[in-house]
Amino acid sequence: MQKLKDFIKKYYEGLAYLFFGGVATLLNLVVFAVFQAAFGTDFATGLGNVLDNILCILFAYWTNRTFVFKSTNKGKAALAEFGQFVSCRIATMVMDQLIIWLGVSCDPLQLCFQQIVYL
Repeated sequence: MQKLKDFIKKYYEGLAYLFFGGVATLLNLVVFAVFQAAFGTDFATGLGNVLDNILCILFAYWTNRTFVFKSTNKGKAALAEFGQFVSCRIATMVMDQLIIWLGVSCDPLQLCFQQIVYL
């Protein structure tokens, strides 16, 4: 048991980052599914996906700040920390939205089939 405690203590930051990243991913999937069930695929893949990402970015920031890195920054330093975190996550949100759009709005199989037919 002591070896396990020592392992967790030694690798706490990495383990916590992986754990809370997994929880944020699960939250993303659940919120997307709820939006899709409640409002349909068009909403879930459009505005719903953006809202879902914003919620998950805020959750990830809070968990990383509070539990993973245990940041104590306040005032301007905390605002700068938040800005850096969000700016990186916005890039992943844009990529996520593009992937959703390509995967759902543009039917890749249909596009592939059209290319074969035109050859």
